[in-house]
Amino acid sequence: MSYPRYRRKLFLNKGLDKRFKALVKAISKTNAFKIIAIETDKDRCHLLINTLLTYSPSDIMAKIKGGTSKILRAAFKELRLTPSVMD
Repeated sequence: MSYPRYRRKLFLNKGLDKRFKALVKAISKTNAFKIIAIETDKDRCHLLINTLLTYSPSDIMAKIKGGTSKILRAAFKELRLTPSVMD
């Protein structure tokens, strides 16, 4: 079983948590996803999403991660120091 190398407790920052949820909801509206539930823990996010079968789970997460990462990194200086997948 493979585990993430690092888990950063990003969602302890309430402003980041709130902004992340708002961004995910906006992305879901533009991509015709229906968010049933969204919850964050210290270091992870749980989503229950209803969507068409044409979207794979990896497609959905690519849209969410791609749409939130750049905006959150620009808004929160502590995220600028964390490595991204592209680093």
